[in-house]
Amino acid sequence: MEVIVSVASIIGGIAAIWFIVDRLVIRDKSIEVTDTWWDSSSLKSKLKEKGYEFRWSNPDRVQERLDSGYKIIHTGHFYNRKQIKKPNGQVLVGKRND
Repeated sequence: MEVIVSVASIIGGIAAIWFIVDRLVIRDKSIEVTDTWWDSSSLKSKLKEKGYEFRWSNPDRVQERLDSGYKIIHTGHFYNRKQIKKPNGQVLVGKRND
């Protein structure tokens, strides 16, 4: 019985370390999309319903857009969020019209 508990503890520890490393490792968290994908995306329609307008921004102008109230649009959930980019490097940003 003690052996089973020890093995389970080791496996649990390895799984916890793997989970933490997987979430904290710095890597490119972006997804490349085409205009066709974005135009037919359910994310676009959901955000449009909430009053968002969208722009594709060149990488050198993203900070300028953020300063003017835009936000970088992501797909995915908290741990698996990815920026949406075009193959030419443009980043999708959006702003809510209130």
